[in-house]
Amino acid sequence: MNNESIPDNGLISARSQVEMELLQALCLDDQAIYPWNPIVQESKAFFAELEVSGLDIPNWSESEVAARSQQFFARLGSLWESVSLVPVGVIEALERQFADRVPVAILQAIANKAQQVVSTPGSLADRLIECTQTVMSQLPVEDLQVLARPFAYAMRGSEADSLLEATLSKVRPVDWTELSDLEQARLSLAIAHYTLEQLNNT
Repeated sequence: MNNESIPDNGLISARSQVEMELLQALCLDDQAIYPWNPIVQESKAFFAELEVSGLDIPNWSESEVAARSQQFFARLGSLWESVSLVPVGVIEALERQFADRVPVAILQAIANKAQQVVSTPGSLADRLIECTQTVMSQLPVEDLQVLARPFAYAMRGSEADSLLEATLSKVRPVDWTELSDLEQARLSLAIAHYTLEQLNNT
């Protein structure tokens, strides 16, 4: 293999891009970073040196190993869930539309949830509420149900665009942290609706 980079055709998701970079780091580097195959002769010397160096390995009981491994895998699971599987084009569209009013982390959280629920059974209102609860967990579901109704019944196209503009006009153009819970919820529902539409169109 040579050191030529793998081409990016613009259609690779963020996750795929990370996987490609990891593959390049493992396969295209001339320097051996770690002896992955323990039966190779060079690896035996590496592991023998580790044993001689006397690693300070804790003497944990079986129950403590089980508890710590559960914590480790739970943490690993949460990190994996935080990886965005949303198509890059959808994230870019969201940022163009809302980044001047909403922190990118909130856009990402709503988009990730939208990706999870876009094909699930149930009403559009339920999906909108699930997405919004990701960032507005302090609001009662009943309040979100009332606020979600206009979005749930809006048709696609010009009607949805008009609703988005009307919602944005009702929310003060100030920093996210200065908005009331009601304004944040309206804006979050608008973002969720916009994201679901984008995902359905990809």
